[in-house]
Amino acid sequence: MANIRLISVTYLFLVTLLMATATVVAQETLQPLSDEEFDLILHSGNPEEYLRIAVMTYEQAKWLVESSGYYELREVWLNGLTSMSEKQARILSGFEGNILHLSGLDSLTDGQMKALCKLKAASTTEVVKTSGGEIYLQYSAVAVFLDGLTWITDKQAEYLSQMDVTDLSLGGLTSLSDRQVEALKNANADIICLDGITSLTDAQLKALAETEIKFGLRGLGREGRSKFKSFGGKLVKRSERP
Repeated sequence: MANIRLISVTYLFLVTLLMATATVVAQETLQPLSDEEFDLILHSGNPEEYLRIAVMTYEQAKWLVESSGYYELREVWLNGLTSMSEKQARILSGFEGNILHLSGLDSLTDGQMKALCKLKAASTTEVVKTSGGEIYLQYSAVAVFLDGLTWITDKQAEYLSQMDVTDLSLGGLTSLSDRQVEALKNANADIICLDGITSLTDAQLKALAETEIKFGLRGLGREGRSKFKSFGGKLVKRSERP
C-alpha cells in the first residue's frame, strides 16, 4: 500500500510539473505583433481585433500610453493580455484615456498592482451645443476593468483603494477578507463592481454601506442587495456604468 501511495503522489507531482512546464513554454512562444500591426489594432477601435495583443514589448506599451494622450485614444481593450511585467504595469499607469480593459489578467503580484494603481483619472473636455452656443465641460474620469482577477491580497486591496479612478471593476473576485473590505470602502472610486461576490457577512455589508461609493453586488442576489440597502448602502445602476 505504501508503494502504491508513493507512486500515486509521484504521478500527481509529475503531472503538475508537466502542466506548469507546458504553460511556461506556451507563454514563452507567444510573440509580440510587429509595431505596424500593433499600431493598426490600437487605433481600430475594435475589441475583437485587440484580442490579438497577447504580449507587448516595452516600446509598444509606451506607444499605447503616448497615443492615449496625443491621439485621444479613449478606450483600450487589452483583454488578450494574460500577464505583464512590473515595468509594463508602471508604464500603463500613465494611461491618459478614459476606459482601460485588463480583464485577461487572472493574477498580479503586489509589485505589479502597486505600479498599476498609480494610474490617475485623465482630464476630458466635452463640447455641449446649446441654443446659446457651445459649452466646454471639463471633467476627470477613468474606468479600469480587472474582471479576470479571482483573488487579491490584502496589500493589493490597499493599492486599489489608492487608485484615482471613477469606476473600478473587480467582477471576478469571489470573496473578500475583512481587511479588503475596509480598504475598498475607503477607495477613491465612485463605483466599484463586485458582482462576483456571492456572500458577505453583515459586518462586511455594514462596512461597505458606510461609504458614498456605489457598489455592484449582483452576485449577492435580491435578498443580499436588499440587506445592503437596509444598512444604507448604495447600489450602482447599469446605466451608470460604461
